[in-house]
Amino acid sequence: MTARHTYREGEEPVPGAGYRLVCFLGRGGFGEVWKATTPGGAEAAIKIIRLDGAEGRKEFRALQLVKRIRHPNLMPIMAFWLKSADGAVLDDAPAGPTQLLGPQTAGEPLQGTMIGASLAPPAELIIAMGLGDKSLYDRLQECLAQGRPGIPVEELLGYMEDAAEAIDFLNQPIHDLGAGPCAIQHCDVKPHNLMVVGGAVQVCDFGLARMMGVDRATTGAASIAYAPPELLDSNTVSSTTDQYSLAITYYELRSGKLPYAGESISAVLEAKNQDAYDFSGCSSGEQIVLRRASARDPRQRFPSATHLVKALREAVAAGDVRRTDPIAHRPRRPAMHVAKGLVLAALLGALACGAWWWRDRWLVPFGPKPEGVEPAGIVSVPPEAASPPQAAPIASPPPAVSRQTSAASGPDGGGKSMPSADAPASAVKTVAPADAPSPSPEGLLGRGTEFLEKGDYDKAIDDLTGAARLLPNDVRPLSRRGTARFRKKDYAGAVEDFTAALRISPDARDHLNRGRCYAAMERLAEAMADFDAAIHSDPAGAAAFFFRGDGYLKLEKYSEAVSDFTEAILRASERPDPAFALSDAYEFRGSACLLSDRAAEAAKDFTEALRLKPRDRASVHQLRASAYELLNRAPLAEADQRMAALWRRLEEKRDDQAARRELAWLLAAHPEADLRDGATALELATLACQATGEKDAADLDLLAAACAESGRFDEAVRWATKAVELAPNLEAKDRYRGHLARFEKRTPLRTGDTER
Repeated sequence: MTARHTYREGEEPVPGAGYRLVCFLGRGGFGEVWKATTPGGAEAAIKIIRLDGAEGRKEFRALQLVKRIRHPNLMPIMAFWLKSADGAVLDDAPAGPTQLLGPQTAGEPLQGTMIGASLAPPAELIIAMGLGDKSLYDRLQECLAQGRPGIPVEELLGYMEDAAEAIDFLNQPIHDLGAGPCAIQHCDVKPHNLMVVGGAVQVCDFGLARMMGVDRATTGAASIAYAPPELLDSNTVSSTTDQYSLAITYYELRSGKLPYAGESISAVLEAKNQDAYDFSGCSSGEQIVLRRASARDPRQRFPSATHLVKALREAVAAGDVRRTDPIAHRPRRPAMHVAKGLVLAALLGALACGAWWWRDRWLVPFGPKPEGVEPAGIVSVPPEAASPPQAAPIASPPPAVSRQTSAASGPDGGGKSMPSADAPASAVKTVAPADAPSPSPEGLLGRGTEFLEKGDYDKAIDDLTGAARLLPNDVRPLSRRGTARFRKKDYAGAVEDFTAALRISPDARDHLNRGRCYAAMERLAEAMADFDAAIHSDPAGAAAFFFRGDGYLKLEKYSEAVSDFTEAILRASERPDPAFALSDAYEFRGSACLLSDRAAEAAKDFTEALRLKPRDRASVHQLRASAYELLNRAPLAEADQRMAALWRRLEEKRDDQAARRELAWLLAAHPEADLRDGATALELATLACQATGEKDAADLDLLAAACAESGRFDEAVRWATKAVELAPNLEAKDRYRGHLARFEKRTPLRTGDTER
């Protein structure tokens, strides 16, 4: 709003342009923001920016150039106009052409390269751009109101990845602004300029921040808080200027506060000058990453914003950061790099130990299990070689079948025994009276195996060490101790044990297990060699194909990854393999397909993974959303993104009744078959009804819909009848009666109507 011109709801700020103001959204130091309708009836944001007059033409011409820049994570600019102080729309083309003062170099501010002809001074710049659902600042306020310290970290990392993709795209010297390729620095990245659109983030004001002049970037505590030292000190920018701002933004959104001791401008400037940031509101690993990204010397920061966010994800996954060197930057593929960024981000979360390979999702402790089935996790010795869970007393154990060689058949063929590389006998802490006989080798092996199954890895290692000392040519104590060490994440020790076992007798299981240790240590070449050996030794085994496919995925050999995951699926479908979940194989094969431009196949694999109930459903929904986006199926992508958000809410708070209800309704009644899941909808609806004592009509109607989607129509009729009885008003009663009529005809609700 300017001093001479006031806008109201229903007005067209640019007469004849077709943009009509709907409601006022906010006011800042630059002017106003309104929600508006476009000539075609869609929604847009209208920014009305006050100008000094002399600068208006320059900003207008700059916008004419940057409006051509397109990226999925950049808020699109639809149109813009200049207006004089009396409200007249000025001519779009100045009399004199805008000139560039020589080629622009990477990171050079646009303001310094453009001049415009001097015409009648404009008073307003009006911009029509995309409309976001909310800014990340708004999302932060929602979380703070809910009693949270900030935005949940997994949700936040997804937003940061989107923002980093946009920032890195702008920062590349590929944009033609009239004088050859150049890079663009946003120079005003902050929570207010990161807009949530359909679950993803778009960066807005990328055509304005720097061109609005130094004053806008350096006045007002809000912008100073995010501005890097080089911009404040000398009005210069670097290739990492926006990365610095993104790091400060991340910390504020993560912790709910800025990393400064005081709130005054002087306190903020002093902290920047002294590198005295307070990042104590996040983990030590994240603090290390943020300190590097906010380094006073721009050259000490990460190579790109994407590297910064990857390092943050690693830090969050690991709980600490021991190494902050960036992962080698992957080459971009123009048609796919945004979707691939989403896929890689999800895979990093699902596979990472450090950077990529491991997560505790695989380490399911030993415990009660069906006979002959090992728990998920590292592959143990076969059941016939293991001591039974209910072993005879340790003093006199039953004989056990072992993969064991005699002294005459040692590794060198010369009859020499392999010397034990184990701890001395004094390390065996057996619990026995002083006058009791020492446990036999088989007794130690059996007891160590029991400890291993119970998850008491220290005691297991003690007993298995004693067994290995007494059975120097028996692979069982070595393999099982390697398993215990692996579960303790002593990967180097586990490698030693599996290597010793392989020297005695090569076996596919020990190759596979050692390969997984190497993978966890990020020694990929050695891991792949072991997986090859495991497949050669046991071509029927599924696990080696799965983990080798995992390796190919890391190496960006997507066709090979798809092939190996397919082999793993075929084998595991006939004979389940305890080393991995079948849902994971579908999820990872889908990821490999998506990364190799096979979005339709990817969507099918993600759907199958969801049918098998993966451990991290939110990630799979997000991956499938990426596939649907590439297939131009926006409604399905939006539904998947919504379901991903709902699953994350339930992960954070299991009794989130609102999330449970909405998710169950989507799964029970969405019009697209691939998005429906009657069984899961039934589970969620049952929990919702239990929480309200089966007395909430809407929950009973939901349960009826879930029963119908699952083919249980008699139950659907029963619950729908009860919903009609308990309906709070005539409108609800009529709606429930309509649903009941469908169920009586044995027809499920497939309208997609989520109005309950």
